[in-house]
Amino acid sequence: MKPKILIVDDQPEVFTVIKMYLGSSYETIYQDTGLGAFEELSKGNIPDMILSDIKMPDYDGYELLVNIKQNDLLREIPVVMISNLEASKERGRFMSAGASDYLEKPFNGQELKTRIAPYLQAV
Repeated sequence: MKPKILIVDDQPEVFTVIKMYLGSSYETIYQDTGLGAFEELSKGNIPDMILSDIKMPDYDGYELLVNIKQNDLLREIPVVMISNLEASKERGRFMSAGASDYLEKPFNGQELKTRIAPYLQAV
């Protein structure tokens, strides 16, 4: 069974690109809002990893990350933040909140695979 990655981004085309890069090795599922993603997680639909955009309307990636890391059942899920925000401004805030990694958009498909692989090796 392939490891499952939840991709959270308000732009469906980002999911399409990530699925193109990762679909042969991982099961990819999609939510277009942070709140929708957290609701699915709360129902017990637990992925092996989460890739989340930061800038989303209403419930952004930071809120999603903080709520995941404060939940005893979810806190061990690796969360990699993806954003077009300049990393130097945001990386520290997200890493301090419990993010496993931070990737800037646009990212290279090989870099994405390489950066997430260590978090999924034990799956």
